[in-house]
Amino acid sequence: MNELDQPLKGFKILVCVSASISAYKSVVLVRYLVKLGAFVSVALTPSATRFVGAATFSALASEPAYDDLWDNRGAISHTTLGKASDLIVVCPATASTIAKMANGYADDIVSSALLCTPKETPVIVVPAMHEEMFEHVATQENIDRLKSRSIDFVGPELGELAGGDIGKGRLAETAKIVDRVLIKLENVTPKDTLSANGDKTETVSFKRPVLLVTAGGTREPIDTVRVIANRSTGKMGHALSKAGIASGYKVILITTSDLPSGEDVERIQVETSDEMYNEVLANLERADVVIMAAAVADFKAKEISLTKLKRKEALESIDLVPTNDILEAVVSKKNSDTFVVGFAAESENLLTNAKSKFESKRLDLLVANDISRTESQFGSDTNKVWVFDHSKSSPLELDVLPKEALAFEILEIIETNRAATN
Repeated sequence: MNELDQPLKGFKILVCVSASISAYKSVVLVRYLVKLGAFVSVALTPSATRFVGAATFSALASEPAYDDLWDNRGAISHTTLGKASDLIVVCPATASTIAKMANGYADDIVSSALLCTPKETPVIVVPAMHEEMFEHVATQENIDRLKSRSIDFVGPELGELAGGDIGKGRLAETAKIVDRVLIKLENVTPKDTLSANGDKTETVSFKRPVLLVTAGGTREPIDTVRVIANRSTGKMGHALSKAGIASGYKVILITTSDLPSGEDVERIQVETSDEMYNEVLANLERADVVIMAAAVADFKAKEISLTKLKRKEALESIDLVPTNDILEAVVSKKNSDTFVVGFAAESENLLTNAKSKFESKRLDLLVANDISRTESQFGSDTNKVWVFDHSKSSPLELDVLPKEALAFEILEIIETNRAATN
């Protein structure tokens, strides 16, 4: 991400990791908080290191991880970690750690640091445990007690748990945790920018870039029942939306798909190309990055019947007219610094056709995929793409990847290109 768009630059965040099988997901959280500009410290309970070692977190965090209450590094760590932090995330938070927080126990570096944290410091707790432990009256009472102290909770979610059971106790997705961090810090001044008397010593810019994504295939009505449609499911666009949240963007998703998008996404549901055109242009001025991943129909019925057409009427033809070219409108009407990405779904002459679209549409980036291939056809869970950008003489070929993973790869390429132009 462009350094100017790092919304967490200047903030110190402490991630407290307790002993859950989902501890490995905290590694991803740390990575993204650092990527968003935060100085991230990690503290682990002794049992947490049975799942993920301190060395792993040390390699990704901003300083070596803390896993020993007696390792003070020239200061009393358990008293300074919380006081120095602008925000604390307890992820994953086990029933035991929640109980310690609620009742003031301090027997390791995590519980001790939390007990020494000033009450005005925002704390986010991300529970992960078996459903029976989460629903137990003792755990619920502890959670209620912490909430009464303005402690924030994210999750847990319904899903697969350890041992193969399905229940409520699964760690919340990284995207949702990152989004909550951004919300909690949006009106907070980093402690390092305050003088001894509390005055600001420098101006801190908290800018959260906006990502506008389109997804799904449009449906153009012929009559009250029939439509002109395509096979796009919206999986790629929704994956990009999810990756955008985890990468620190505020996401506007304009979609025709029924796929879930999460409460952190500003979702706009549409059906036709005209509806998508209007919503994209209405929100274009807000966007720092636009990714046009939707499969928009090229034609629509010239006239729409207000009643269902009968088969016996034996229509010989339907008069078609071109739909609005949304991508062309975006490029012509966007702000000068808005980064625009197009998609090209081709079934033949992929690179030739994609290059022509990339150049004629005057895009910043174009992602092309061959929909004749099994691994990259509409509706598949994977994709095989080639990325065109102006910094390379030939397109970048990426490996076949799950669409969720590919979404992060595409955002990395976008951020690299944006940084190069600033």
